[in-house]
Amino acid sequence: MNHKLQQNSYDIEKINDIEINTKFLGLFRQHNLVKYDDFIKLSHGKLFRENELRSVVEFELLNESDNKFIFHIKRHALNIKETIKSICNCFNAFDGENEWKMILYLHSAGIRTMVPVVFGMQRKFMLPWKSFTVTEHLYNTKRLEDFLQEDLIHKSDKFQVKKKITLELASVSSKFHKLGMVHQDFYLGHFFINTNNLKHGDFNNEISDSDLFLIDLQRVYKPFFAFRKKIKDLAQLYFSSTMFSCVTNIDRMRFYKIYSGRNKRLSFYDKLIIKIIISKALKIQKHTDKVLSKSKVDKNANNI
Repeated sequence: MNHKLQQNSYDIEKINDIEINTKFLGLFRQHNLVKYDDFIKLSHGKLFRENELRSVVEFELLNESDNKFIFHIKRHALNIKETIKSICNCFNAFDGENEWKMILYLHSAGIRTMVPVVFGMQRKFMLPWKSFTVTEHLYNTKRLEDFLQEDLIHKSDKFQVKKKITLELASVSSKFHKLGMVHQDFYLGHFFINTNNLKHGDFNNEISDSDLFLIDLQRVYKPFFAFRKKIKDLAQLYFSSTMFSCVTNIDRMRFYKIYSGRNKRLSFYDKLIIKIIISKALKIQKHTDKVLSKSKVDKNANNI
């Protein structure tokens, strides 16, 4: 039985045991991808990453006119630890279902993210068990951290470009947090920038927040007490900015003023918040160094 739902400007249709964006329905029917098992068993494509809880594969499909479409399928599975977390969280989990809901919600709130294509889920004993989401490739975009490292240095107007990016990143971050949402992995690597404005090595058009895309939403949620979680988000963003010599303290201060809506001098409260953010960022740095050091030791041990 098919059911059509209008969700956040996307026409989502329930077919068999999946939900699908009707824009792509004909394409997936053409390739006999219309059931949950069809996507779970999908074997062709390029593996991006894989761990115990999820895998991400990029695959391509051709329509009847031989036009190529690129998609990313993210398969989720819960272990015992995540299942217990799900029970404590009223049977909700940070899985494919959560990411699907957050994609639709952020689009409705005016924050650009991945294009929802297909979602499917299986439960065991009322608990989330396995799920998947399919999103369309973000064409003409680049990971923001890659852009800062590889492209910005070659631009004749790099200071103006960096300022525009800082302003719009702050705008998107502020809008996201004002919704009461937290990301939990709020690093520069989870933002993509639309490179269509790149012409002849320069931005000929203004960058707007519609040129920035926030991705990896499986852990996004709305906590009852959001303050500490928002601080952690901002600390993660601060920490990732320290990886790039092109990002200065002036850029970080500009970001905070736009994010917080402060046009004048910072108050004592603002300065306190900034100190808390930096302190948390230093803890993230320490933890990251510890993990990398342990990983290096384990790798060397395996080579003995």
